[in-house]
Amino acid sequence: MLSASLSFAAETLTKSNFAELVIPKFNDFYKASEQVQFSIEIKPKTENDAVKLDERTYEFSTELTSPKIRATINYRNGGSVSYEGGEYLQLAVGTWQYGVESIKVEVSGKVPEVDKRIEEITVLKIGVTDAEKNIFPDLKIKVVNPKLFGNYITSLTQKISELRKRADGLEKAGVSTATAKKYLDIAESYINDGKRFFNNEKYIEANTTLTNAEDNLIQAENELNRIDAMNRLYKVEDKLNKVLDKINEIDAILVELRKTTPTTKYDIKFEEFKDTYKEIKNKKIELAKDYIAQGLFEDAIVIINSANNEVDKLTTDVNNLKKELEGLMPTPTKTAVATPTPNTLDKISSFLRENARKIAIYTGIIVLLIAIGYALSRIIKAYRKRKKWDELK
Repeated sequence: MLSASLSFAAETLTKSNFAELVIPKFNDFYKASEQVQFSIEIKPKTENDAVKLDERTYEFSTELTSPKIRATINYRNGGSVSYEGGEYLQLAVGTWQYGVESIKVEVSGKVPEVDKRIEEITVLKIGVTDAEKNIFPDLKIKVVNPKLFGNYITSLTQKISELRKRADGLEKAGVSTATAKKYLDIAESYINDGKRFFNNEKYIEANTTLTNAEDNLIQAENELNRIDAMNRLYKVEDKLNKVLDKINEIDAILVELRKTTPTTKYDIKFEEFKDTYKEIKNKKIELAKDYIAQGLFEDAIVIINSANNEVDKLTTDVNNLKKELEGLMPTPTKTAVATPTPNTLDKISSFLRENARKIAIYTGIIVLLIAIGYALSRIIKAYRKRKKWDELK
């Protein structure tokens, strides 16, 4: 058997030449350093296929640590031979009159530590020369890293706290964050469920739930970036409109100054200000709007912040020039206005207002005296009539 010669196979094997591979039952998940041990058998589908399985090379490999691979070739009508290897084993199957009964592969080793919360590793990969590609499926197991799960939960909790603070800050600035907060509430619910699954070592469920939490946090952050970008853009455009008003005021001042004063150096600055204004409005602001339309909110915020700094500088420069030009404007001459001379009626009116109380008292006394005089005259007249009557009598 050991001297059996190996020759090139005359026929390319397909899955139809092999009996269905019985996949061993693996655990739902494994942790690093756990021991894994299993075996499989490669068999021909029919007696005719048995003679097609020899005269070719079989390769076996594994990602387990400290592994051992043992392969035993069982020939039909007697005879077998075994080979052993570590991470990789190459098995040359020689020619045999009745073909191959089976190839039994036994694998053992420890689970390696993975760099993800859950990661699949290949515990056995099978290759056959002169056969179709992937003729046998890779045998895989799921490996979990509990430490990374803990770190992931912590990072999600911190993220949701940061986003809530950012949402509160935007609301204080007068921006509605209702949609973003809805995503945050959903994410928080998923995080709580993920913690519970993790504590119960239900890592598959925990991973799915925490991934859903992360997806909602991404949605929340994206929404906050959108409304933040829109709010910043509105403020910058408002500043830009105000600085344009100042530029127009400078234009009006220059028109007046040109009548009496050379303004060449100021005209140059004025044109520079107009160019800067156009540069910010037509390039940076439009670029920021384009980014927002494409959903590139973080890029838009970077552009808007840059534009805001330029607008602030332009505003300062424009205000300084306006103040300087206002100092050059000629002071208007004041025309003296004659004080009107009060007429007689005004004097009388003024006298009456000033002596109203005295006039009222004197008027009252005069009226009283007139009344007393009238009464006395009536009495005297009556007395005279009576006296005359007496005399006649």
